Amino acid sequence: MNNYKNKGRIVQVTAGSTINSGDIVITSDLIGVAVNSASTGEVLSIYLDGVFELTKKTTDTISVGDVVYFDNGSKEVTTTKTTYYLGHALEDKTSSDSTIIIKFLPLPNAIVPRKNGWAQYTDTAYTVGSPFSLSQSATYSAIPNNKGTVLETYLPPGVSTFYDGTKITPEAIGDYYIFTLRFSAKNSNVTGSFDFGIDIGGSQGIIFKETLLFIKGSNTEQNFSIDTPGFTLGTFLANGGTIKIAPIVGDLEIYNIFLQVVQVYKS
Repeated sequence: MNNYKNKGRIVQVTAGSTINSGDIVITSDLIGVAVNSASTGEVLSIYLDGVFELTKKTTDTISVGDVVYFDNGSKEVTTTKTTYYLGHALEDKTSSDSTIIIKFLPLPNAIVPRKNGWAQYTDTAYTVGSPFSLSQSATYSAIPNNKGTVLETYLPPGVSTFYDGTKITPEAIGDYYIFTLRFSAKNSNVTGSFDFGIDIGGSQGIIFKETLLFIKGSNTEQNFSIDTPGFTLGTFLANGGTIKIAPIVGDLEIYNIFLQVVQVYKS
């Protein structure tokens, strides 16, 4: 065989920053352990597999055989799943230990990109003392959410937001989501009710329709949590989705509004 080169355990890359021997190195889709130290721009050799002793997250208790990952923020080995899969622990370690020996697996198993994700948006404008009010009507009205408090740490890679302050903004055709709307409300009628839906415009208009009832009596606070699973096709993607309700029986006061969007499947 005259085309054999080597075992492929060590490759050379260009250091993107100052690297010390033994550091975890991530360059493009390669992840490895530095053979030598290097300054920015210098040639750096990295191992793509082997057994190594690495810095461990001191909050983790790890057992032999546990799957471990690399926390690229703290530069530590952890059992918490991240984008960077390292391999398996080869020794038991408690939370007081600062290093651990692991079996670093070969390149084909090294990168496990996160595809799905979620985000959370909390309205800060409407409170029990200053609620959003709707009079009894069969007409749908948009539920406001100024996204005054935003949690988008766990969005899918490449996605900037799932909600623009007015509409839900899905990523792509074929994606599947769970939309959760939570809020507190009061109704002026002892048998109050309202219709819920998401308006995607076009010929389809309001989809995911649901009717909900007040069961605690008039002008008594009731908490609602509406979970709506659904997929994205062309109209939803093009227009986005506006969450709306119609107070069918009784006048409504709504506050403590909260929206969570979970991408369950990424097409």
